[in-house]
Amino acid sequence: MTSIFPTQSVSIGSLTLSGRVVLAPMAGSTDRVFRTLCRAHGASLCVTEMVSADGLTRRNRKTLLMIAVSDNDRPLGVQIFGSDPVILADAARIVEDAGADLVDLNLGCPVKKVIKRGAGAAILGDLPRLRRILHQVVSAVSIPVTIKMRSGIRTDQPVVTEVARIAQDEGISAIALHPRSLNQGFSGNADWSLIAQLVEHCSIPVLGSGDICTHLDAVRMVRQTGCQAVMVARGVLGNPHLIRQINAAFGGKPIPLGPSPLERLNALLDFYDLNIQEYGARYGVPRMRTAVNWYIRGIPGAAAFRRTISTLQNPDHVRHAIRRFRDQAARLPISDSGGESG
Repeated sequence: MTSIFPTQSVSIGSLTLSGRVVLAPMAGSTDRVFRTLCRAHGASLCVTEMVSADGLTRRNRKTLLMIAVSDNDRPLGVQIFGSDPVILADAARIVEDAGADLVDLNLGCPVKKVIKRGAGAAILGDLPRLRRILHQVVSAVSIPVTIKMRSGIRTDQPVVTEVARIAQDEGISAIALHPRSLNQGFSGNADWSLIAQLVEHCSIPVLGSGDICTHLDAVRMVRQTGCQAVMVARGVLGNPHLIRQINAAFGGKPIPLGPSPLERLNALLDFYDLNIQEYGARYGVPRMRTAVNWYIRGIPGAAAFRRTISTLQNPDHVRHAIRRFRDQAARLPISDSGGESG
């Protein structure tokens, strides 16, 4: 196997990453606990879930906790969203003062409550305002500023090249593209040809995102588009091992086997314990109920286990239920995923 890249490092402005796999911002998912697991598997940069610029400038306590930076959680990008250039610039200063390594601007969220505020992917429908936002934010901070965008409002009207020109003019350090339109939501297929188009028009790094579920997807994306790094999202939920597989593929190394049911449930236990440590029993137990589904997909008895977990409140009872289900899984035949399933 040959290496996909001449070197594993990539620079985003003044920040040099040790690898080319970045954890995407995902609402409700990429908190410090999940970032910790992804770093252990080789994520070279993690980005927080999107944070309200309005909440930051109002010094909302819960919002400020979302951007807390710790020494073992770096390099860290903080993604902010909003619609007002001045407020976004003020929020970026707060992010820099908190110790983050870069500011990422959300130009991709398709959620209605965000779009109604003129934020997220809605900004792609007003390119003059986009230019003002980028100018204000880049001027406000000394750390790199990046953007994560969709292809446009409508599938048949992409604005990739226009945004590339504005972003480079205004000093953006890198662009991550999820090549679906706002109107697509998460339906259909990501149009990787738009990533290639962006690469062609950019002198700054381009991160490809969308439909990366296996290491083979990541390799195909790089070869088809020429992007300098990949940003993984839903494919790593419950499977941060995918990052290790992609790194191996990029480096021309043997691909680690996908985790067995036993390994997945051991990972779930680790994730659970980290959540309890971070949030306590009151918040840690409810937060785990969605995450459980990521780890148990396809394991015999998963439906019954899911029902059991949904009724438990005591953290020790939850831990015992996970261990019991894990011990059942340990008796299952080991499946060889060969690293292909991600």
